[in-house]
Amino acid sequence: MAVSGPRTTVGIVNTLAGRIVRLSLLTLWDIVLYLLGVLLTFLSIEGVPGATSGPGLPTDLGIVVLLLACLLWLTVFLRRRFPVVPLVAGALLTLVGMDYWLVLIGAFHALARLRGWPAIAAAAGAGVLVVFATVRDIVRDPQSTMTGSLFGVTGTPDTPGSGAVAAIVVLIVAAMSLGTTGGLALLVRSRRETATARTRVEAVDARNADLSSELARTSERDRLATEIHDALAHRLSVISLQSGALETATHTSDPALAHAARVLRGQAHASLEDLRGLLGDLRTGGPASSTGPTEAPATASMRALPRLVRSLREAGTAVDAVVLLDGTESAPAALDRSIYRIAQESLTNALKHAPGAPVSLYVEGAPGSDIRIRVSNPIGRPVDPVLQGSGAGSGIAGIRERVRLLSGASWIGVHEGCFVVDATLPWPIEAAQAWRGV
Repeated sequence: MAVSGPRTTVGIVNTLAGRIVRLSLLTLWDIVLYLLGVLLTFLSIEGVPGATSGPGLPTDLGIVVLLLACLLWLTVFLRRRFPVVPLVAGALLTLVGMDYWLVLIGAFHALARLRGWPAIAAAAGAGVLVVFATVRDIVRDPQSTMTGSLFGVTGTPDTPGSGAVAAIVVLIVAAMSLGTTGGLALLVRSRRETATARTRVEAVDARNADLSSELARTSERDRLATEIHDALAHRLSVISLQSGALETATHTSDPALAHAARVLRGQAHASLEDLRGLLGDLRTGGPASSTGPTEAPATASMRALPRLVRSLREAGTAVDAVVLLDGTESAPAALDRSIYRIAQESLTNALKHAPGAPVSLYVEGAPGSDIRIRVSNPIGRPVDPVLQGSGAGSGIAGIRERVRLLSGASWIGVHEGCFVVDATLPWPIEAAQAWRGV
């Protein structure tokens, strides 16, 4: 985190600076475009009937028209989000006798952004307006048109062919304007669609990569499940069968040995059930959903805690158990399984490190509140070296990891002569609402 934090901050600053620069450039371009539009308005004011009393001398009507044109040219600032607005404003300017450049600006953004009939209608409307303005400029004095003002085209009776030259210039400018507008609009639209398609292809590639990774993980889980099953299922089955045979053989001659064999067979059978559940979770990639209220408790479930306590008592361990749970059928699968595993590992740890000592188990909780698991056993008794060396030292670490993954809290250690495992896990409020029928 100490390394990625500054890099993340620098990235955010660079992104923000880039956006500010881009927004500034766009705003500057909008201002330049508006000023050019105002200039073109002044050049084409003579085309409005009654707007001038002479070259460069606007009348009162001309001043009003100029102010209205300046206001209409403000629509260029809206062209990116609302391209139809400058198109309509340009149509008004064209119809009163002024230039058609605002029409072309609106048509360009409409073709680049709109789809279907709106784009076709905008292009057709712009084309009709440009043709109308072109015909109008051909039949009137070139000096009163924007084209004539820009290119210095004059048409006087004293100059033979000047009218034809003016008409040709007007036609060439109109054709080039329409062609350039349409071509640039199609180019921008094509680039935008290409970028969108590239983004979609990248998203599909990323999804395919995720699916490939998930397929590889699934195959690996299946392989591991098969290896675990082949390695352990046979041995546990043999232990169960041999324990059953030993129980039958000693049923009358040695009741104590028969009882031990029966307990051993039960534990082997329970281990097989646990193994099948774990292999199923390994193949599916996660714990199965919690069982319904009418189903039998799962092997690793809060509702299986009494069976766990009963199996320990049958094995000769004195277990003082208090289990106060409500709404266990609505518990999330991860929480349900973790509660059982924490209690199971804590009891196993007590049996291994304090054999023959009484064990205390306390579990209490309900949906919407914390659930607490507390297991304690006295210390100071001699430990069987075989039992002590049978583990890998990962039991306590596993408990802490389960608690951490569920955002709980735990305390594990010696307190007043007893080894205590005390864990608290949150029971989500959603489970409480479902349990109460909210």
